[in-house]
Amino acid sequence: MQNDAPVVTTDMISNNVGIDEKWYEFSWYNSFENPDKVDEIKKYLEYSCASELLSNAVPCGKSLDIGTATGRYLRAWARLGYDSFGIDISSDAVSITQQQLVKSGLEAERVQKMDACGLEFANDTFRLVSCMMGTLAYIETPQAAMHEVARVLEPGGQFVVSNWLTSNPELDFLVANSPMHNERLRAQTPDPAQLMRSLSDAGLVPAKSQYAVLLPVQTILHLVTSHEGEPAGFLDRVALLERNVRNLFPRRQGQIFVILAQKAI
Repeated sequence: MQNDAPVVTTDMISNNVGIDEKWYEFSWYNSFENPDKVDEIKKYLEYSCASELLSNAVPCGKSLDIGTATGRYLRAWARLGYDSFGIDISSDAVSITQQQLVKSGLEAERVQKMDACGLEFANDTFRLVSCMMGTLAYIETPQAAMHEVARVLEPGGQFVVSNWLTSNPELDFLVANSPMHNERLRAQTPDPAQLMRSLSDAGLVPAKSQYAVLLPVQTILHLVTSHEGEPAGFLDRVALLERNVRNLFPRRQGQIFVILAQKAI
């Protein structure tokens, strides 16, 4: 893949004040990149849900993953065909992502240390922007970040964002998280209606939404591992179970909600 790097505008360089970079440290990123089964399921179901919402999108042009952590979505969008980039405020995250990018055959400079509240890119740069797994809760001024997303998106570009549904009594976040992380997420995560309003206020039009992790993970594990002889892989069976539950119970809420919004043409 050609590394046609997006233009960085020096007049937009921030002071990296939008989030405390030490909310997550190296040990957390290592656990996130090498998850146990519970976290692996949640991560995959979030990705599967986002992919369904983006199923009609043509994977071309530049993409940006905000709060990329270990570069999971940066690499995923690259595999789909996007000219993919990522940012994170954490030096540890940037270092780990650079290592993962090189292993994947991508250039290390595709990830940069940067504040989401002051994106150092020119207007109308990206076709797709993502901000996943509750990252918004760690941004001190998420409304400013969403205005920045709207600015750097191309006309007609799409923004996919996921958050934890803190009103769900079955919610248990990630095994990798500490109680401090979960307390922050419960206190700062907007509910779906609040997020929809924030997107609209930023000039983005909410288009589609969907819940992920519809069943307790232990239930998912039991159902999927009891059919080990099935031809599909473990995560494929997990995703198939989720789609079947969604079709049978369309009003059921999950642990994660994912929203796809668009910048007006």
